[in-house]
Amino acid sequence: MQANPAEMTISVVGLGYVGLPTALALHNAGFSVNGIDISEDVIGTLAKGGLPFVDESSEFIIPVDSDRWNVTCDFGEAIPKSDIVLITVPTPVNESNEPDLSFVISASKSVLQSINPMTRTIVTLESTVYPGVTRRELGGICEEFGISQNETVFLAYSPERVSPGDPSKSVDSVARIVGCDSEDVGELLAEVYSLITTAGSTYVGSIEVAEASKLIENVQRDIDLAFVNELSTILPQLGIDVEEVLDAASSKWNFHRHTPGIGVGGHCIPVDPYYYISLSRGVGSETELGRAARKINESMPSQSIR
Repeated sequence: MQANPAEMTISVVGLGYVGLPTALALHNAGFSVNGIDISEDVIGTLAKGGLPFVDESSEFIIPVDSDRWNVTCDFGEAIPKSDIVLITVPTPVNESNEPDLSFVISASKSVLQSINPMTRTIVTLESTVYPGVTRRELGGICEEFGISQNETVFLAYSPERVSPGDPSKSVDSVARIVGCDSEDVGELLAEVYSLITTAGSTYVGSIEVAEASKLIENVQRDIDLAFVNELSTILPQLGIDVEEVLDAASSKWNFHRHTPGIGVGGHCIPVDPYYYISLSRGVGSETELGRAARKINESMPSQSIR
């Protein structure tokens, strides 16, 4: 299989900070693109060429006059015509800081019940989850609907890695990875993604490898930031300026400098560690580092006013 934009239609489900830039990048690469969102306000704004969210770091041009661009709330209109479907919906936590997969489940059901059984559709989850979610949730929905995996549908996972608001970490400049049981499909998806980013895309093997990779990327950052935040409360008690210490340590080639602060930045870092905490609890080896990092980082607003 080969990624030929002129012959492929891709649907992107969820047109927020991640989904819309991805859909636009795919359109700019030559693909026919359907953008799908359950919000009529979002679709109405996009249909008029407007932007449904504020992002002053990037300039998005909505191709309203292109015959390769379509936005809709109707899954039944777009999904049956799609060769590839990308699901880019939120994965928040609930009030108890437990993973909330309701958006993923709802979107996946809408997608899978709308696919054309005569085509071999590739359904790719991009939302941050813990290992096993794609296979369990999307695979379970396939079983519920009587859909044959690796015949009618191929499931895959490719985590989004953009940093909204940072033009240097946008869809067209971050490296991508793809996990899929079918190596041929995985390589095809990697080729598709490589057409929209200068950083390239790599097939990494199983779905679970890709899921775990995304999770630990964000958990590692939370832990790293927790350490410098902890330093910012300890070193001043010794009369030492933490920023001077970090500057000095940065002279070593393998030291990665982070800056203490009251927050960890972005919408993913405060949330994704709870997916790791839930995962570790589920396998009976509850993480100590993940929980400690969250405790430290969540305490920083109160530390700043002391």
